[in-house]
Amino acid sequence: MEVSTEDLKPASTLEEILSINIAEEKGAVQAYGEILESLSMTNVILFQTVQEILRDEQEHLEELDALRQTKLQADPSGAMLSRMPSMRSSSP
Repeated sequence: MEVSTEDLKPASTLEEILSINIAEEKGAVQAYGEILESLSMTNVILFQTVQEILRDEQEHLEELDALRQTKLQADPSGAMLSRMPSMRSSSP
């Protein structure tokens, strides 16, 4: 799978990162839901595999949303990342 620069979304705060990830997970849930609706139950293995992937994506969405709610209660500004030390390498 290739990723183009248009697919990349900049984020500098925890809230922005979580919002982008939540939007991406919602897209995945919708896409896998549509795939599941288009499948015939006669292909049981494929149907169950997509069903399992969809459940995983829904779980990811719930976890990210809960994390966002928890972090926003702890830090309403969402600016936690700006206070974190840089992850850049100090070597030349």
